[in-house]
Amino acid sequence: MKYFKTIIYILSIYICICCDFSFAQNLDSVKAVLKNAKHDTVRCQALFFLSENADDNEWPAFNDQLGELAQLNLKTEKQGTYLFNFYTACLAAYYNNKGYFIRENNNPDQALYYYFKSLRYYKIVDDKYGMAGCYGNIGSVYSGQGNLKLGLDFQLMALKLRMELKDSSGIALNLNNIGHSYSNMGNYTQSINCHLLSLKIKEALGEKRGISASYNHLAGIYADLKEFDKALEYYNKSLAIREELGLVKLVAESYNNIGSIYYDLGLNDKSTQYHKKALDLRLKLDDKYGVASSYHNLGSLSMREGKMDEALNYYEMSLAIRREIQDNDGVAFSLNSIGSVYLEKKEYKKALQFCEEAYEMSKKMSYVSIVMNTTKKLSTIYESLNQHSKSLEMYKTHILMRDSLTNENTRKAALKSQFQVEYDLKERDMKLKSDLELKLIRQKNEADQQRKNIVIICSIIGLVIVGIFSMFLFNSLRENKRANTIITQQKMEVEESRKEILDSINYARRIQYALLAGDKLLSTHLHDYFVFFQPKSVVSGDFYWACNTPEGFIYITADCTGHGVPGAFMSLLNISKLNQAINENKIYRPDLILNTVRTEIINALNPEGSSELSRDGMDAVLCKIDFKTLKLQYASANNTFYIIRNNNVIYCKPDKMPVGVGQDNSILFTFNEIQLQKGDVIYTFSDGFADQFGGPKGKKFKYKQLCELLLSVSNESMSVQKAKIEASFKNWQGMLEQVDDVCVIGIRV
Repeated sequence: MKYFKTIIYILSIYICICCDFSFAQNLDSVKAVLKNAKHDTVRCQALFFLSENADDNEWPAFNDQLGELAQLNLKTEKQGTYLFNFYTACLAAYYNNKGYFIRENNNPDQALYYYFKSLRYYKIVDDKYGMAGCYGNIGSVYSGQGNLKLGLDFQLMALKLRMELKDSSGIALNLNNIGHSYSNMGNYTQSINCHLLSLKIKEALGEKRGISASYNHLAGIYADLKEFDKALEYYNKSLAIREELGLVKLVAESYNNIGSIYYDLGLNDKSTQYHKKALDLRLKLDDKYGVASSYHNLGSLSMREGKMDEALNYYEMSLAIRREIQDNDGVAFSLNSIGSVYLEKKEYKKALQFCEEAYEMSKKMSYVSIVMNTTKKLSTIYESLNQHSKSLEMYKTHILMRDSLTNENTRKAALKSQFQVEYDLKERDMKLKSDLELKLIRQKNEADQQRKNIVIICSIIGLVIVGIFSMFLFNSLRENKRANTIITQQKMEVEESRKEILDSINYARRIQYALLAGDKLLSTHLHDYFVFFQPKSVVSGDFYWACNTPEGFIYITADCTGHGVPGAFMSLLNISKLNQAINENKIYRPDLILNTVRTEIINALNPEGSSELSRDGMDAVLCKIDFKTLKLQYASANNTFYIIRNNNVIYCKPDKMPVGVGQDNSILFTFNEIQLQKGDVIYTFSDGFADQFGGPKGKKFKYKQLCELLLSVSNESMSVQKAKIEASFKNWQGMLEQVDDVCVIGIRV
């Protein structure tokens, strides 16, 4: 039998080598390989190919199968072996593709979670190609969220790896993304240089789609520099390639860009024509990001024509979508534009509200152009409201931003770089450089062809080996066929039972999640917040719950006895008792709520006549916030929590007893009240984060390090805080098992 396994292992490796060549034929042949494959290595190769090349409505399912199969095999493979590395790389690819899928569906925070998981597995097998791809994807998400500096850092890490690997196509992609980041930060010289280098590589490689992207980004820079004829030229070049390749989403983007140039040239009719063409395509594609952009641009056209109500309608539709998809820089644009409408209508208080929010967001994101525009409006608004000192302050900031954007040296450097975009092939040095690049590419292609020839030879040798081994395998397979039939039947029975159990647990999960505080409730009553909730199992003993009352907003962060299914049962019981105490009995004071719930829990778990005393219950922090008076009332059972104010930590101590049977159930919970200040951040959490084992020595994270982590991120936006907290947890955990449910909630007052 050991000899038989060795043969199978050799054949698996042989098939994996040949797959890279044979899969390139067509999707149907790969699907046939997947259907008939007997070994998981072959299945993973097929699933990887299909997840990379199948249609948009098919590849996510193939990718999910790849992840499940890789995880299943990693449970039995020893670390450091060939198969362990193989399945780890497959799992890394699955998480990377999952992140891409979720990002395309407008959930950037969840996409970051999967990209960081992918990066962790690529690092285990030291796959630098995979690591570079993850760095680039993470950087793009951060940039899209408005965190331009962090996005640029990750793109530079990706570029460094790809230069080590001499990956020309990857280098061009990263240069393009880096150039886009520099452009958004106002550094046009660096931006154009990056796009120039990217364009040269793409032209040498013949990558039409990449060439189109470079034309598009260069046009955007010239548009920012008011070189509208040049911008229009490059946008039309980009559009021609996209129409040729049938890239509908990108064609819509080109229509949008050309419409914006015509707007800047004052040609309203042409601008409207192109923006409506873009909107029609984007609505058909359900491209929310693009639809928001088109609505915004049509609003600008309406405003120019004096149709203020129509403009306000377009801007508000754009803002609603941008908030939904967490497009932070887009939100800043929309807020700035809505402020402009109210300013035109001389409704100064409303204009001030929207312009101030736009200014704060754009300042955090280092978005120079929005800061410049918003401060000019704020200067006018403050002057109209007779707040002259604030008006002067905003005007000075506006002048500073304007000068940085229109600096003559920057403009000259950009115009000088224009000649590099159109580099003259008649110049001897440029021609020699281009010839050298083409020679290197031809050498690479010849090496690839030699590799394919080697694969063909290996395929022929492999077929001969298969023929020889088939004779030995036939007898073994015939003897094992009967035993395999019995094993297969037993496996099916076990799988059916397992499926029924998992279906039941998943149904319980839906019930539990339905009872938790939903995003709609939280976003309605909280100005700025995040929830990092990661159960150890499908269902959780940790929970968070909230409700709004006449006396303020109440929320609880709780850790029930146990985790998994037992913990979930306790969470449902505790939520029902909280709902009864607050919504039915109208008890709104935190200490009285916990006292009431404790009594109800003890009575429910210890009915009359029971022989054993149940000590199940929960540890919890229950808070009530009055946002009008900024008063926080709380009661806490065993769980401390923190308030961070001006980079200082306020420790909120708990009562050392649970909401359940304790040493002395006659002791009542303590009522506490704190006067909050604007900008305070409240962090409540269960013990799962601090108790997680990991790090270089496999020790607990501990509360001191958790406090330091929260303090270090407290000045970031809440979405960035969540991403960094989640990444810190994953990096600390490493390959170790999660020990408990984790829940961390942050609320900025």
